[in-house]
Amino acid sequence: MLWSGPAGRILGNGARNGNADVRVQVGQVPGAGPRDGAPMTTKQRRAYCRKLLLAGLVAAGRHDLRTLEAATGMPRRTLQDSLADLADIGILCEFVQDGPKNNHGFYRILDWGDHDPAWIARELEALRAVVGGQSSD
Repeated sequence: MLWSGPAGRILGNGARNGNADVRVQVGQVPGAGPRDGAPMTTKQRRAYCRKLLLAGLVAAGRHDLRTLEAATGMPRRTLQDSLADLADIGILCEFVQDGPKNNHGFYRILDWGDHDPAWIARELEALRAVVGGQSSD
């Protein structure tokens, strides 16, 4: 199971949809999101899981943008932005030049910060399911 901790929290009082009271529940990813314990929105959760997914794939093999694009189905620009934003969640990633041209090489994780790489490796498919086809958040 991807989400641990409480099954979810209710945000606000919910919205009225006819006579039904619609409430939004958001799960928590261990070590994710704002440090004050506030729940993440679905968009934030998807962006966070996208970064964890990319970090897990980078750690599992030699990937460049082309192979990550094939493995995830994400657009090139989304991949570039997400890889650049890994430092925002404490994961340090670098591009290793491995060839005569600038774009020949692969990405490598230098530091996982507070994240558990074994947990990420175990949960790659669950992370992939959360990210789904949503790639342009």
